[in-house]
Amino acid sequence: MQKVTIAQDAPGVDILKGGDMETASAQFWTKLNTGGTQTTIEFTGGALKFSNTGNTNGAIYQAVNVKAGREYTFSGTVKGGGATNTWFEVYIGKTVPVQGTDYSDNKFIALNTWSGCGGSAFDGDLAVIGCDGSGKGLGAKSNSRQQAPYTL
Repeated sequence: MQKVTIAQDAPGVDILKGGDMETASAQFWTKLNTGGTQTTIEFTGGALKFSNTGNTNGAIYQAVNVKAGREYTFSGTVKGGGATNTWFEVYIGKTVPVQGTDYSDNKFIALNTWSGCGGSAFDGDLAVIGCDGSGKGLGAKSNSRQQAPYTL
């Protein structure tokens, strides 16, 4: 009889198309007009850049097929110099977004200056530094390879 050991460090599979945020990634994401003046959203140099000069809103989304009862993880690096009266939210929902309307189906994790994060410079995994949403605190309990486990 031989003992077989299987390492538990296999990298996860990214189920998002265009998850690397390179310029060509834009083809896999749909911009969501949430009403009013829209935030500038750019895919550039391996980053997704949101910028504005006033009161704006905007979002991107894509449909992802998942299997019930299976564990999925969320991890995404965010970086900024700090903001005022701002939020950056990730939703994992079942309803289809509607153009011209804010999306509100299961805010999973967010930077939110009113909730206490994002007001000063930040650079890290949103699953760990986010301070709002149903996934708040899940990333801090996991290792860097597996952030914010979420069972669907």
